[in-house]
Amino acid sequence: MTLDHLFRSFFRISPALFLLAFGGCMASIGSSGNLPRQETRISTTKTSAVDAPRPWESYYHQIQANIATGLENPYLALDETKKALKYRPDSMTLRLQEARLEQKVGDDEAALSTLNQLTKDFPSRLAPWMEMASVRRQLALRTQDPALRTEQLKSII
Repeated sequence: MTLDHLFRSFFRISPALFLLAFGGCMASIGSSGNLPRQETRISTTKTSAVDAPRPWESYYHQIQANIATGLENPYLALDETKKALKYRPDSMTLRLQEARLEQKVGDDEAALSTLNQLTKDFPSRLAPWMEMASVRRQLALRTQDPALRTEQLKSII
């Protein structure tokens, strides 16, 4: 194909595309003009009840947290996880994710606190115990004194 052939085929197709796009815009203008005008009124005397939280809001924040984690933004991921926990505070998965993110942002004490609470709430589940051992191991490996480090590592087991 030559360049001249490409230009000719483009100019043959472009008027048709322009007419289709313009016709669609005109059709939408014509259809919206037929609607009756409505006014939104807010009652000042009667208060309405606040809707209960919907389960999808929790999943929305959990997905946002997963996206932020994928983009390597642990601060945003932690914020979104905390928002999701407002809707599902008993979720072990979300609380484990919160502890991992707290550790990732450098808040080891908060991570240990979250994991201690998880081991109390779910004593028969293995994941919180393993995660707590991992955090405690990381803290022990940061210790400079070899005797203290050995003692901390032994206390994990």
